[in-house]
Amino acid sequence: MSRDHGANHGAPPEKPPADPRTGDRAPRERDLSSRERPLAPRERQELAAPFRRPLLLLAAGTTVLALACTAPVAAHAHAGPWPDWLKIGLALSLLQACYGVWLTVAGDWAAVRVSMVVNAFVATVYGTAFMVAILTPPEQIALFDLETVRSAARWWCPAVLVLAAALSFYAGRLAQLWRAAQP
Repeated sequence: MSRDHGANHGAPPEKPPADPRTGDRAPRERDLSSRERPLAPRERQELAAPFRRPLLLLAAGTTVLALACTAPVAAHAHAGPWPDWLKIGLALSLLQACYGVWLTVAGDWAAVRVSMVVNAFVATVYGTAFMVAILTPPEQIALFDLETVRSAARWWCPAVLVLAAALSFYAGRLAQLWRAAQP
């Protein structure tokens, strides 16, 4: 037997107390029995239609930057053992090219957000290589084996850094707008 000292005895339940900061009432619990149905593929396509062209522009920009980043790799690939910078540049180019293709296949705001992170990572790596090329004294062995291409890295790395950062910003903004347009 339970003791109910403050029972309402059939009266309607009291309203939840107001939040002292905002004055709002406490949020109601969600009724899980009336869930919204998931969007059908046709509805999803209609929702993504305004974002299709910016998505393709982002995918094309990412792929073109990836192909452009392979230029130094192609110029030095015939040399004997590959230096570390060549391996890193090739891996980053492949990663970017894969995400450029994935954007055209996946085509949703989450894929665009991941592309933002990938482009920011590429910009960070090229920024690091730029700082190594500038700050390492000529007589010292540079990180990433950059001693043979130090002068070219001083102009190549900032160019890729700026383009990858711009793509990252564009992808972040597109993902934000797309997410906000979701119902």
